[in-house]
Amino acid sequence: MLSKLKQLIKILTPYQLYIGIGIAIIFIAVLSYSMNHNEDKSQQTYVESNTDSYSNKTDKKETLSKRHQGETKDSDAKKENKVIYVDIKGAVKHPNVYKMNISDRIIDLLKKAQLSNNADTKQINLSEKLIDQKLIYIPEKGEKTSQNIQEQITSNTVDSTQSTINLNVATEEQLLKVPGIGPSKAKEIIDYKNKNGAFNSIEDLKNIKGFGPKTFEKLKAYFTV
Repeated sequence: MLSKLKQLIKILTPYQLYIGIGIAIIFIAVLSYSMNHNEDKSQQTYVESNTDSYSNKTDKKETLSKRHQGETKDSDAKKENKVIYVDIKGAVKHPNVYKMNISDRIIDLLKKAQLSNNADTKQINLSEKLIDQKLIYIPEKGEKTSQNIQEQITSNTVDSTQSTINLNVATEEQLLKVPGIGPSKAKEIIDYKNKNGAFNSIEDLKNIKGFGPKTFEKLKAYFTV
């Protein structure tokens, strides 16, 4: 056995260099494979870790979004269920103070109060939202409300027979229609009325800048109080 081993070594001796190179190549190949295998495992672990992290973040966002939606719905529901009290008078069968929902409108209130036969709904905005502690007045047909009276005053500001303008109710636009009254003078008249109250007489125009004796004499025929 020993003699056979010696013979084998003697035969392989001339090929020692090639054998060494072959062993080195095999070692390098094994080492390279081992390193690549470990790197693949590391990358796989990194990808799996990032995937789990992204999944957790997505789940958290969805949870927060659902929670926010739930809170919003609860808030809206609370607002819709808020109770207010509204008083209604005038041309209704059951004038009273009614307990209503904050989202209700005048038309909802009228379902409870019930309009009388002579009620004039043309003067009422039925779609208007109700406000807590508000008084709703339903006029009768032919009845003049405060809005009607104000419109009548405005339309009668310029006297058709005397062509005069009431200084106490005239608007800036109406004042500009008077010959000799420009934007500056019209603004001065409005500012004077707002600051000092109603005009007692047209002579008060003399207290306004720009209304000297000559200007006053020229314009006084257009005004009244």
